[in-house]
Amino acid sequence: MAVATNLAQVTKSLAALYASPTDHQHVLVAKRFLRPLVSPLLPQMGITEQTSTPVQWLDLASGSGVVPQELQAVLSRDVLENSTFLLSDLSPSLVELLNTRIAAEKWVGTSARVLNAMDTGLQDNSYTHVSVSMGLHLISKPNDVLKEAIRILKPGGIFGATTPVNDPSHSMWQPDLSSAFASFPFEAPFPNPCPAQLHDQGHWSDASWVELHLKEQGFQNVMVTVIRGKFHVEGAEDFMGIFGGMLMWLMNGWWSEELRAEHPVDEVKELTQKYLEEKHGGKGWDLGWSIMYATGEVQK
Repeated sequence: MAVATNLAQVTKSLAALYASPTDHQHVLVAKRFLRPLVSPLLPQMGITEQTSTPVQWLDLASGSGVVPQELQAVLSRDVLENSTFLLSDLSPSLVELLNTRIAAEKWVGTSARVLNAMDTGLQDNSYTHVSVSMGLHLISKPNDVLKEAIRILKPGGIFGATTPVNDPSHSMWQPDLSSAFASFPFEAPFPNPCPAQLHDQGHWSDASWVELHLKEQGFQNVMVTVIRGKFHVEGAEDFMGIFGGMLMWLMNGWWSEELRAEHPVDEVKELTQKYLEEKHGGKGWDLGWSIMYATGEVQK
């Protein structure tokens, strides 16, 4: 049985995953799961409730808008009204979602547009802050993103990014889905280890490497921290509502076309949820996560 594991196919599968869930699912993940993983980036970038200076903020690869949702929650009304926030993503469907959230949640001073994080076309020296949340391990040429950030940031501007850390004891959804696949009444390939990044450019799950690399790229006052935490799911149905989309990514990336035809995703979802109900006795459980927060200043 052939198993497709090349990075290009896995990356394409992930892009399809981000485009496929409903807006409700995206916002659920942003507010429930990603919020505690991303929010520690803001104080490391100098943003707290006490911040009194307006900002010009660019969020690259915004996805469902986790960074802006946290900025809107933390900054005072006065700072928000005197600031500008540009959200961007390469996916038109996600930019449409961002614009929906901007209107529905009344985000102040915020706009969204389709942009390539590796080549934005934005003006030099135009932003005080540039963020990339959970993106540098996925974007095919992360160094191009860093160069864009340096070009776009004003002198003294701050760059910030988050990436997952390769920590087997804090690997989020992976242990449950791995054991679920192993329980199926047919051979169900699961990546072991699961890739920490979807390109071969650097080592974005290694904090020491990231710190050195940012310095080599020209960032000053580089700070890299790793935080580990837990996320509680209420049960198997809750888990599937948040992480069920990963099944299609795993199937498209590591299963043969024949196997996917024999066992479609709806069957796999049913088997997975049934397994998790039995494994956890119908109760909730905690998932461990480990995230890296990297920041640097641009001096020109």
